[in-house]
Amino acid sequence: MSSGWPGRNFGRDIEDHAVASRAAPVIVHSDGAVSPVVGGTHASGDEASLPTLAAMPARWVLHRAGITNVYQYADETLHFAGGRLLLRGVNGSGKSTAMNMLLPFLLDADARRIDAAGEQSRVLRSWMLSGRDERQPVGYLWVELRRPSDAGEGGHTDEHLVFGCSIRANRSTDRITTWWFVTPRRPGVDLALVEGRVPLSADALRAELGAGALFTQDQRSAYRAEVRNRLYGGADIEQHVRLLHVVRSPRVGDRIDVDLPRYLEDALPQLSEAALEDAAQPLEDLEEHRRNVEDLRRTAAALDALEAVFRGYARSELRRRAGSALDSLAERASLVRAESSARHARERATAALATTEQAVTDLERDERRLSQEIAALKASEAYQQGAELDDLRAHVRSLADKVAAARARAARRAERRDEARGALRSAADEAVGDQSALTAELSELAALVLSGGLSPRPPEAPALAVRPLPAGALPGEAPFAAEVPEDGSEVDVDPPALGEVRAAAKVRVGDVVEVHEALEVTDRAERQLRSAEDALQGAERSLEAALSAFHEARAALSAMAARGRDDLRSWWEALLLHCSSQGLAPPAPVDLERADLVDARAEVSAALAQAVDEAADRHRQAQAQLAAQRDDRLAVLAECRARAAELAARTVPEPPALAWQAARAAPCLADLVDFAPTLAPAARAGLEAALEAAGLLSAEVRAAGAGVELGDGQLIVVGAGPVPEPLSALLSVTIPDELAGVVDRDGLAAVLDAVSTNAADLHTDDERTVVTTGGEFRTGALRGRHAKTLAEHVGVTARRASLERQRAEGAAQLAEASAALEATEASSAQVSARLEEALGLRRALPRADALADAAARARLREAALDDARRQRRERQDERAAADAAHSEAADASRRAAATL
Repeated sequence: MSSGWPGRNFGRDIEDHAVASRAAPVIVHSDGAVSPVVGGTHASGDEASLPTLAAMPARWVLHRAGITNVYQYADETLHFAGGRLLLRGVNGSGKSTAMNMLLPFLLDADARRIDAAGEQSRVLRSWMLSGRDERQPVGYLWVELRRPSDAGEGGHTDEHLVFGCSIRANRSTDRITTWWFVTPRRPGVDLALVEGRVPLSADALRAELGAGALFTQDQRSAYRAEVRNRLYGGADIEQHVRLLHVVRSPRVGDRIDVDLPRYLEDALPQLSEAALEDAAQPLEDLEEHRRNVEDLRRTAAALDALEAVFRGYARSELRRRAGSALDSLAERASLVRAESSARHARERATAALATTEQAVTDLERDERRLSQEIAALKASEAYQQGAELDDLRAHVRSLADKVAAARARAARRAERRDEARGALRSAADEAVGDQSALTAELSELAALVLSGGLSPRPPEAPALAVRPLPAGALPGEAPFAAEVPEDGSEVDVDPPALGEVRAAAKVRVGDVVEVHEALEVTDRAERQLRSAEDALQGAERSLEAALSAFHEARAALSAMAARGRDDLRSWWEALLLHCSSQGLAPPAPVDLERADLVDARAEVSAALAQAVDEAADRHRQAQAQLAAQRDDRLAVLAECRARAAELAARTVPEPPALAWQAARAAPCLADLVDFAPTLAPAARAGLEAALEAAGLLSAEVRAAGAGVELGDGQLIVVGAGPVPEPLSALLSVTIPDELAGVVDRDGLAAVLDAVSTNAADLHTDDERTVVTTGGEFRTGALRGRHAKTLAEHVGVTARRASLERQRAEGAAQLAEASAALEATEASSAQVSARLEEALGLRRALPRADALADAAARARLREAALDDARRQRRERQDERAAADAAHSEAADASRRAAATL
């Protein structure tokens, strides 16, 4: 399809494009004139730019735009550079129209605001029907946006979004119908809006994209919402679109100094009163916040002081609880031993129970046997005969009962006699005993009076008169004498003498009580002294035990520290060996011989962990680099495989296309010509190099007419008449049979006749196209030179040989890529093994838990030793105080006794 407006010769009016950073393609006319072509567009103008999006990560950027069969455009694609487009040309060349067709029209879908000046009506009808003969023309306007590669999925694939409008006009009804679409598919890449030079209808587009991507004329609001959701996250951009309409108006500069501030203010979102109040409220609360901060500062100071007080309390409480925990552990060990003894006793009892149960079983068996034997005996005749003796036994028992009753009556009478005899004897004995007791008590009283130092003396015991009893006073008994007073009256001692003794005794009792009280004080002091001595001995025993436990804990800590130091040395040597064997820089040295290793164990462990982590990080970095290298080499391998498959499917090689040339859709010049037989190999290589550098080698040949072209703004050569030394003298037209009806042999020959091969024509003032056998070329104002060692694309033999060389190179590249990938995977496996070894070292880093426990036990034992020493000092003080109190009490009791 031809690029440009029908019937208009652009010549030098075609402008530069901002995306062209390399040599631009040109059009070579029949008269030798050249014109630059940019990005496939032939629009021109002074200067205008479309709205752009900042090329920032994760943001959409304008990439391409297209106009198909609208106004005077056939099928044009505009390319943006970094989201920007520059159109240059004379007035009236269509720059503003191109802008009006695309943005902001495709954003707001409002045909009433297409014209920037706002002076035209029915613009769409004019674009679709003016200057056309079609009854129902269909056209497309679209814009493509791209999300940069760093925001693409996986970081490797760009995202694309296309939104646009399809316009259909009906000449008979004078009606314009529009429908809108949003899709990730790209026109000209994976979406064809034109088939057979005819734009797709609405139904065909719906079938191609699906119903969800298409919006009818009545669904323009849904289309606008979809576009804004995709591009701006659903934000309202109406004020920005309104500002865009304002600034693109031709009359915006008439009062720009007065109106521009108002335009910009109108474009800003309005602030609500609630938002202003919310913003002002923190300022109003500032003073209260300051007071709160001051209160919090004072509270923090008070909490710090409280924390300092409770820290000491918590430390002492922790020591106490640690001691209690140690005691609990000792008690637990004792209980475990007791539990083991009880278990053994239970086992013995279980065995004894089993033996007893067996014995009970045997006895029950014997009982059943004996019961059976007794039953048998009762059933025997001898047992039945013995039953007759029961009557005789009953009579005997009756007689025995009578004898027992008589004997009982005799026994009762004897008992009464004995009681009377005993009472008489007791009365006599009591009289004698009373007299003896009185004598003894008076003697004891005299001794007490004498020992107590009392002056009064007790009376003497009175003498009793005796009267003999008559003989035979008691039946069956011999007579005896009893001492009784003759007159039968009671005997009394001298009461006045006993009163004096009683009074003197009371006085002495008071003295004794006072001495006893002093002695009790002395006894209490002595008991307290003994208790203090016992407590002191207990404290000394506790001190000895605490000192022994402290020495044991210190010895255990020293042994644990030595073992920990050895473990750390072994681990450090393993890490150094790992680093040296893997080619890593040695880690920063760590002092494992420091004297304070126990206290600095956390610091040393952290330093060692950091050292091994650094080694692991270096392995991870190498692993990440190899992973990236593997991805790159996988991509290269895939490209090599695709290239090899492509070369295997080809029968002839593809002629080289320059970077600015688009893909071909028609036969190119290299497919249709061959070298003259007389042309030397070096001349062939030079001529092919010149054709390749000038872009003629891969130029498309028109289906009809004389000329070749590169589609979408690429090189065009038109035959306009022969030159003195034409290219046709060195190249012959060789059209394959399958292209006989497609290519015009005479037209192609005319093009070859119009291209000069004379090196002198390279420096003439005209603009004819020149290629030479030395590799030099000129196309219009563009000239240069290219060199090749042999021809590769002109002639069937050369092309086949070139294809074989390309296949061999592709196979070699494929083998090299496979070997490189295998080497990378092997290196990755080695690095993974190294990383796992480093992680194993990290896991095997000696832990400081046992050392920390030993240090904690040593500290607890030291604290217990300090407590034991303090308690011994306290017990010593208590014992000294008790000794002083006992001495004072003993002296006081001795003084009281001596005084009394």
